[in-house]
Amino acid sequence: MKRCLRGALHQQRRTRMELSPDELAARLNEETAPPKIIYDLLKEDSILPTMHFQKSLPRLAIPKLEDTCKNYISSVKPLLTPDELSQTEKIVADFEKTDGKKLHDQLVAKDKMNKHTSYISADWYDMYLSARSPLPLNWSPFLVFRKDPVPDRNAAAFRAACFIEASIDFKNALEKSTLKPEVFHLKPDTSKSAWFQYLCKYAPQSVASYVSIAAQAYPLDMSQFPRLFNTTRVPRIIMDELKTTPSNHIVVFFKGNPYKVTVADKEGKSLPVDQIAARLNAIIFDSPATQNEFPVGALTAAERNEWANLREEIELDSENKRNLEIIDSAIFVVCLDDESVDMSSSEKVTQMGRQFLHGNALKGNRWWDKSFSLLVSKNGICSCNFEHSWGDGVAVMRWANDAWHLASRNSNNPRSEKATEPIQLLDFRLSDTVKNAIKKNLNTFHNETQRMDYDVSVYPGLGKEGLKKLKVKPDGFMQQSFQLAFRNLYGETRCTYESASTSGFKHGRTEAIRAATNESKAFCLAMNNDSVSNADRYQLMQAAIKKHGEITTQALMGKGVDRHLFAMRKLAEKQRMNPELFNSRSYAALNENIISTSTLYSDTLMLGGFGPVHEEGFGVGYSATPELLFLGVTSYSRSCSDFTQAVWKAVDEMKYLIEKESK
Repeated sequence: MKRCLRGALHQQRRTRMELSPDELAARLNEETAPPKIIYDLLKEDSILPTMHFQKSLPRLAIPKLEDTCKNYISSVKPLLTPDELSQTEKIVADFEKTDGKKLHDQLVAKDKMNKHTSYISADWYDMYLSARSPLPLNWSPFLVFRKDPVPDRNAAAFRAACFIEASIDFKNALEKSTLKPEVFHLKPDTSKSAWFQYLCKYAPQSVASYVSIAAQAYPLDMSQFPRLFNTTRVPRIIMDELKTTPSNHIVVFFKGNPYKVTVADKEGKSLPVDQIAARLNAIIFDSPATQNEFPVGALTAAERNEWANLREEIELDSENKRNLEIIDSAIFVVCLDDESVDMSSSEKVTQMGRQFLHGNALKGNRWWDKSFSLLVSKNGICSCNFEHSWGDGVAVMRWANDAWHLASRNSNNPRSEKATEPIQLLDFRLSDTVKNAIKKNLNTFHNETQRMDYDVSVYPGLGKEGLKKLKVKPDGFMQQSFQLAFRNLYGETRCTYESASTSGFKHGRTEAIRAATNESKAFCLAMNNDSVSNADRYQLMQAAIKKHGEITTQALMGKGVDRHLFAMRKLAEKQRMNPELFNSRSYAALNENIISTSTLYSDTLMLGGFGPVHEEGFGVGYSATPELLFLGVTSYSRSCSDFTQAVWKAVDEMKYLIEKESK
């Protein structure tokens, strides 16, 4: 039966794989044509104040202990042997009656005393800030923006200047409370109408969210938004510190050299785009800078305790301390690279991804501690990376989408202009100890980037629209293709993480979707069993996709397993309790994120990704555009191209099953 399926797929797969790498890149390029500029975000103030819904957002409920214990067993079952599962069931039953009950009750009591926030928020911040591993590859994702629709506006300095102006306009609207609230609209014809927004506006803030929810418009938590700007993660021993300091400047890195650049007036209004571009061009063309042999930015890629100690030594010099304060208080950081990137072949698309994920590690032209950095290639392709402790994807994606539209809001071509303020190089005076540490960390980070495999791949002809025609949910379909690909390559099922946002709740962060389910495992086993009919395989695939939808809904509603257990574990650690569950084989298996996934699609973006979170695993950035499927995969120990091709093979097989067996 399996042989028949493979035979039937041979011609179909051959047709797809006959596309050359260059043709695949061309298809991706077509899919990344810039979207139409359909609105000017700041043309008029929002009817609703930006934080209008914040006070009345629903609170993130703590799941029932019995539900978490039951769902935990279900989550770990596909990862364990029968003997391990039997032992786990006993451990969980004991936990529910003893330590778990005590910790759950404590968590509920603590939550009742802190109604201004969520039960997960403080511990989640502490988890990020106490992590000692380097930020790049481990914690800092990247996103690549699509080009400006007007070709002449894509020169590096001008394109960067447009994004800088757009970001300052966004920041000002946020601070003046004229930025539209972040709302997930299910019936936009009603909830986006002026009359309904006025209804929400005049509703008391204590109930405004519930008025909006009644129209299936779900306000999202915006408490992270103020830390988008002027924020840095300051390295400290044991636990870092988030620091926000107002300013009207950015810091620009070029060839590892930092420059202070004023980009707003005293009232915070952005300088004209052409003047900002002139100041950037002064750095690129007029400064005498050569490659900095000892770029201090290299230390922001170091282990956090090491960087904390070195920063203290650097700050002993008053000028160095002032320089660091200038960087810390910058609105954000701009990194001008002296390498060009393009999409002329699949190999160069992968190279572009590497450039924005980690850059040329030997040049140290990054400052990883800032809330986000705007990255600009020599030929004007813009990207960003962001430090993850202060916030999650909702805030970053709102800025990214709005900034792209604002940066592309008019068709004015750049005008030549001279900088009205001289550029200011931030010159550090470094000891031999610090210089040696910089050299060491440049090499260490370079070696890490070189041992990491990376592959970008696309599947043309089957995107969101095609999957809708097949009557399957794109995310569930993609997640099952990952499970089948991993099973086909390695003959096993391993823990899979997919991030779900709980931003629909006050101070919500994320929850884990555990995509390796009993249903997905049964489907994958059936696909490798010749005695199973295609009709049965189809039913098992549909059951797996349905289960994925169910656990996704649970996670989005804050009813997952991971965060509840995490909060209880943190309480146990503070009391020096040592529940057997948290030392068990099953808990270790659940936290080995061998396949770590996140969907990254937006019509303003053309690429995105992140590093693997486990030494033996994959970091999988994926998306379904209207006409193609996209993968950007990283790994330290496995072949990424083998995995992407195995995923596309799985997609072929699943697509065939749907076409032949659906009724």
